[in-house]
Order: sequence, then structure tokens, then C-alpha cells
Amino acid sequence: MSSSARRGEASLLWIGTYKLLQGVMLVILATGLLKAINHDLEATMTHWIRELHFDPGNHYITSLLHQVGLVDGRTLKRLSGLTFIYGAVFMVEGTGLLFKQRWAEYLTTIITFSLVPLEIYELAKHFTALKVVILLVNIAIGIYLIVMIRRKPA
Repeated sequence: MSSSARRGEASLLWIGTYKLLQGVMLVILATGLLKAINHDLEATMTHWIRELHFDPGNHYITSLLHQVGLVDGRTLKRLSGLTFIYGAVFMVEGTGLLFKQRWAEYLTTIITFSLVPLEIYELAKHFTALKVVILLVNIAIGIYLIVMIRRKPA
């Protein structure tokens, strides 16, 4: 096996691991959302803000607490369901890539590029360096996967 082929496989393993970890984190988040349904979110958030030593008088923190106060159980169930689905898709992508499945390369490419418009919209709505990095990483992954798919024989 050539060194470029080994690098390609190693890169796919890194991308697969990245996708799998994203999926696991989303499933954990979805579980947390479900657990929050019967709790006072605003009080819970205030507790964590104090535990993490954030300034509760900060404009962004105040705005966050206000927004959290508007979320009801029905919305949390929907968010949790969508987050579970999103996490499951990431876990399927990551597992497929770790097992070097060609279908996973196609699936990951399609899903990665389908989310780019949403990431651009979110970036335009509220610009942060983290959003730029996530967007660039996802575009790089998508382009890399296209190159890998085109190099491999069918």
C-alpha cells in the first residue's frame, strides 16, 4: 500500500472518529434535553451559571436565561428527538467510515455539504470564530471525501 493510500485511510479514520464523537455528544445532549422536560430550566441554568462563575448580570447570560424561560416541554421533546436523529446519523457516518465502507464516504459527503447552507446562515446571523472554524472543517472534510471517492475505483 502506498504512503498516500495509508494517509488517506488514516484521514478517513480521523474523520470517522470525529463524526462518531459528534454523534455521541449529540445523543448525550438529547438525553439531557429529555431529562429537562419536568424541571425548571431557568433555575437549573441559573444554578450552572453560578457554579461556573459566570456573571449572571452579563447581557448574554440574561438573554439566554430569558430565552430558556420561553421553552416548554413540547419544544424540548421536539428538540430532543431531532438531536437524537442528528446524533444517530453522525454515529452511522462515523461507524461506516471507521469500518472503511464506501457508502459511508458518500453519506458523509452528502450530509456534510447539505448542512453547509445552514452553517452559513447561522454564521451570518451571529458571527463567531468557532462557527467559522466548524464551517471550514466541514467544507474541508467534504472536499477531502470527494477527492477520496474519485480516486478509488468503483
